[in-house]
Amino acid sequence: MDKKYIDVLWIKAHPRYAYSAGQKGIVIAEAAPELIRDGFVIPLNEKEQFSKSSPEKKKGRPKAK
Repeated sequence: MDKKYIDVLWIKAHPRYAYSAGQKGIVIAEAAPELIRDGFVIPLNEKEQFSKSSPEKKKGRPKAK
């Protein structure tokens, strides 16, 4: 059975969809090839879809004494 939806990362906004650039979302599998070709989205692979999205800890300024 084929997937009906594809997980994608939006590169730029499209007037027919309520996603902005940088957001992850889903699109109907039939519409995905056109959106990919026109540069609106890139498909996410299985590893990216289920990876932890927690930000890495970064060192901040030292605490004042």
